[in-house]
Order: sequence, then C-alpha cells, then structure tokens
Amino acid sequence: MSNNVETKIIELISLELNIDPSKIKPESDFVKDLNADSIDTANIINAVDIHFKIKIDMKEAASIETVSALVDFVKTKQRIKH
Repeated sequence: MSNNVETKIIELISLELNIDPSKIKPESDFVKDLNADSIDTANIINAVDIHFKIKIDMKEAASIETVSALVDFVKTKQRIKH
C-alpha cells in the first residue's frame, strides 16, 4: 500500500469526520468504526475525487466500506489513468 495515498486519505477522512488521524486504521469501517453517515461518506469520496483527480461514481462508492478498500480503489484508478 502506498503510504502517500494512505496517509492523504486518512488525512481527508480525519478532516471530514473531525477525528484524530491516529484513530483511523486501514481496517476501519466507515460506518461501524468511524461513525460516518451517508453524507459523511459522500463528502469523503468527493474529497478523494478532487485530491487525486479521479472519478468515483456512486455505484463504485457503495462498495467501498473500509479505509483500505478506498486506498486500494484509488491506487487502481491511478494505475488505469496513467
């Protein structure tokens, strides 16, 4: 897992959910562990879209439940893009 991608995603999640980044782990589930609701999750996805200059559609976003899944998804999109 690229530390840069993971670190930035954790930072974006931390800012959106107003929680300490040290509490966000790769295995953290957005809803169960981080108490994110659907609006929080949509805002996180939007922030990731903007920062990494990728497009995550709502169908794709619905299948992303953990931090590591989001990191893997971003890395895959970046590989396809380049």
